[in-house]
Amino acid sequence: QHNANYDNNRVGDNAGDGTGIALDAATLNMYGGSVSYNCGDEKCSTNEAGQTAAADGGGIGGRVGSLVNLYGGKITHNWTGGFGGGVCLWNSQGKLTGAEITNNEAGYGGGIAIAGCKAQNPNGDSDEVFSKLAMTGGQIAYNEAKTRYDNTSTGVGGGICAGTSGRPNGSILDLKGGQIYQ
Repeated sequence: QHNANYDNNRVGDNAGDGTGIALDAATLNMYGGSVSYNCGDEKCSTNEAGQTAAADGGGIGGRVGSLVNLYGGKITHNWTGGFGGGVCLWNSQGKLTGAEITNNEAGYGGGIAIAGCKAQNPNGDSDEVFSKLAMTGGQIAYNEAKTRYDNTSTGVGGGICAGTSGRPNGSILDLKGGQIYQ
């Protein structure tokens, strides 16, 4: 069994983000437990009109200044055709110190995707909003990036995808420990 997530009110972009856990300007401190078997892509997210779309954050989706602190637990067997099979940070911050992010799948960032849009503040400066992941422990393993679930196209960043071509600025990846492997 799995969770499936979509938003019937958005035409052309029908998948809801954060299929397992969705955060909007919120904080998640995960010390244990698991976020598993969530689906946010065309395999399982179809609205009443039969339209499909890919969510971002198959397991956990953090948006709009959210804080995702992963001290322990497991994020495993989640999938989405969008960004971040395990975790997606859109204009959000994350810490990975002890959790296991394994066997997840997404088009971009099978384990984790971080992407941010530098926004202008009223003074005209940019750098106000960005995404950052600081990894000091934990593991990211056996994740896959593919843009179609029938394996006809490969994606970007099996373990981690930082930034996107459409939003090239604003992603910071700070690796000081932990393990990333296939």
